[in-house]
Amino acid sequence: MNKRSIKKIAAAAMAFALIGGAITAGNNSLFGTPGTAMAEGEPVDGYDHINDPDHLDNYDPASFSEKTGVLMLIGKVNKQDVQQYKSNEKLKKISCAKGTVFPADCSNMFNGFHVEKLDLTNAKTSNVQNMSYMFAGCDKLKSLDLSMIDTSSVLSMEFMFMGNSAESIDLSSFDTSNVYYMKNMFCNCQNLTSLDLSSFDTSKIKDMSSMFENCKKLSSLNVSSFNTSKAESMEYMFDDCKELVSLDVTSFDTSNTSNFHRMFNGCEKLTDIDVTGFDMSRADKRYVFGMLDGCTALKPDIYHISGQNISLDGSLGLSFYVWGNAYTNVSNPENGAKAVLSGPNGDVVISDLSSVKQPDGKYKFTYPVNATQAKEKVTLKIYDKNDRQLILCKLDGSSYYYTLSSFSQGENSVQNYINELKESSSFGNDAKLQILVSAIENYCKAAENYFKGAKNEVKEYSKDYAITVAPFAPEFGTDVKISLVLDSETAVRIYTNGTGVKIDGNEVKACTTKYGKCYEIKNIPAHQLMTAHGLTVNGQSYKFCPMSYVYRTVNSDSASTELKNAAWAAFLYANAAKAYIG
Repeated sequence: MNKRSIKKIAAAAMAFALIGGAITAGNNSLFGTPGTAMAEGEPVDGYDHINDPDHLDNYDPASFSEKTGVLMLIGKVNKQDVQQYKSNEKLKKISCAKGTVFPADCSNMFNGFHVEKLDLTNAKTSNVQNMSYMFAGCDKLKSLDLSMIDTSSVLSMEFMFMGNSAESIDLSSFDTSNVYYMKNMFCNCQNLTSLDLSSFDTSKIKDMSSMFENCKKLSSLNVSSFNTSKAESMEYMFDDCKELVSLDVTSFDTSNTSNFHRMFNGCEKLTDIDVTGFDMSRADKRYVFGMLDGCTALKPDIYHISGQNISLDGSLGLSFYVWGNAYTNVSNPENGAKAVLSGPNGDVVISDLSSVKQPDGKYKFTYPVNATQAKEKVTLKIYDKNDRQLILCKLDGSSYYYTLSSFSQGENSVQNYINELKESSSFGNDAKLQILVSAIENYCKAAENYFKGAKNEVKEYSKDYAITVAPFAPEFGTDVKISLVLDSETAVRIYTNGTGVKIDGNEVKACTTKYGKCYEIKNIPAHQLMTAHGLTVNGQSYKFCPMSYVYRTVNSDSASTELKNAAWAAFLYANAAKAYIG
């Protein structure tokens, strides 16, 4: 017999000698039997379970006293030995003797236990790496004190307390600096009223989905210290937290988050939340809807972007169509008092929202950009009377789920809108729309080339096209000049030193530009750029139209290639708009 085996037999014999008088005939095991009597919190045999590894290897680490209903964990714990007591109806409490060592994998260790108390005061947990599901389903606990356990090596806490019945959980000393997963950590903890998470370090957390889902009684929750820079999913994170009144998420860094699905869904008492700092740039379109669905108390602060378009007026107007609270059939009044559109030409402030309300109840907010600004971003923000920024969402199809817009603001550009339009199902079936969109893109690119020195690929003017613009030749001679304004509101200007100038029979007031005195037709919609006008100078009458400028430019020997291409692009744009609009 080897030396190790001799030691084991000797250790077992010594244990029998020490407690043999307490063992009655008929007992089939020395340890863990229903008749074993022990003092709570003390080893049954008096052995040093840390410094006697041979005895530790043979010792049953889970001893149950039927008399007291206490399951005592002793020495080096094997979670499978613990889990065999899960269905024991007489089990009331689990305690740990001094020197109890928990394994690296504690996942599911107490999952589903119907115990009234868990005392892990003496447990050594410094080597534990996995605590997922560890206390899930403990449905008879009133409180759980974990302030003494060492979690510094833990990597996963997902589902850790899911379905736990405790009204309070003390996590005040939790070290979560190495934890990567907190998915469903407190999900369905329906008796919790508050949580102190001030010790939490969430800098490595990748998944926070359903972390507090269905914590129906949770009325106080401070997550202001959370570092969410690595979080990829916040799906259902606060879903159905019905008692939460306020939630400070201003510190949340969502720059790497792609899934926001129903993040605050069902938080019906939530009246104070600032999500204006949320970065939605990584958001997956499939997993962003329903973020604020069911947030009844917040509805007066929520506005919904139902659509966007570009208008082809004197400028390329980028418009946002927005529903207010009335659309949600809520009796509370809307809180919006001011809208601010920001873009390359500064801010457009609308202080009276009723001035932009449409007959169907929507608000139409439009920001003008010129042909060189198609790629420039335009944003929309809505504020209440106290200048508090309100929440701006997107409606998801016909389901009307609240999907937070980027940074809680409307955000788009003419070019991006065109890109989205091209992906729509209706685009491929509308030949006129396809021609118009192509013409707008070409028009903007050509203008950017001429005014900003860009190098966009555009449709170049050819002398073969001269016959196309021939009908637009002006009747007046070279003493009267004409220009077309493209880098602001589209306008046509007539330059002359003549007298008695009239346009379409009406006297017009001269204005002065760096090119001299001129007479102007302002803000010409795209589909009217081919409309003929009458001009009277020095008593003589002529005919011209904005496209007369194109004729002169493309037939000029001094005009640059970029200018000719810009003029030709304006013609294609005008022609496509007329065909589309009529």
